[in-house]
Amino acid sequence: MELSVYPLKKGSKYKGKVVRITSFGAFVSLEPGLDGLIRISDINGDSRNNNSDDSLKQGQSITVQINTIDIEKRRISLKPVSSIEEDKEYKQYMEPASDTYNPFAEFLKGKTKK
Repeated sequence: MELSVYPLKKGSKYKGKVVRITSFGAFVSLEPGLDGLIRISDINGDSRNNNSDDSLKQGQSITVQINTIDIEKRRISLKPVSSIEEDKEYKQYMEPASDTYNPFAEFLKGKTKK
């Protein structure tokens, strides 16, 4: 059976069901006969607890985004949508509004204007 990825595209979001949990991640069924893997690092983030049982349960519905599709190896890499949204919020918080903004320089400018 050839891997059919006709509607699947990198970066697109899908609703799936967790069908199997392993020590290295969780397999999510995107459609009958087509599963993708969420790696343990994507499930737990930076947590030192590498137990996917804590975050996902077999049979649980989950929204995922497709990271990669490797047709030759017949693998689909997934990431939970909640993790993607958290990453965006974190980057937005951590990135300065401008590359030239310096809080100390702004403080000094305010002192010299007085």
